Amino acid sequence: MTVTKPSEEYAIWLYLRDAHCTFLRKRKDLKICTNDYTVNGVHAYVFCPLIAEKYITAKLDGTTVIAFKKNPDIRIPSQMWGEIKLSQTKEKGLKELKSHAEKMSLHSVLKNELLNRAEQLFDIADELKSAPKPEEDLFEEELEEEELLEEELLEEELEGEEDLLEEELKELKE
Repeated sequence: MTVTKPSEEYAIWLYLRDAHCTFLRKRKDLKICTNDYTVNGVHAYVFCPLIAEKYITAKLDGTTVIAFKKNPDIRIPSQMWGEIKLSQTKEKGLKELKSHAEKMSLHSVLKNELLNRAEQLFDIADELKSAPKPEEDLFEEELEEEELLEEELLEEELEGEEDLLEEELKELKE
């Protein structure tokens, strides 16, 4: 009897499912996957990046990228995964992601989760681009503080000079 590829994957999943997965975290009734390449963090057969031969995910690493298994036979993660940068615009990036997902003929549930995740990542990336950088904020605050200090010092100097002028006027009058 020959074992087909999906059966092998499911057999591996049955082994990993309950206790043998290093990425499994249990919280009450919820099982969470902490693998970097998981799509939604759910510990489930469809979303497991360790066993699926055809697996693709989107992640935010400076820019939104597609991470995919380039050679599933290799079990070293650094050599197993390849990355492609997506376009910076949300519409183009999602189209590219859809085309790659269709080429890989992914499970429909995984494809839907992938597109939802990618959409969230594009939104996050847009917010990060528009948010002020902390260094700029600190620099502006420091400048404002320096300007306030300079104004206070100038006011104190002017008050001191006015006092001196009044004293000199009194001395001249006497």
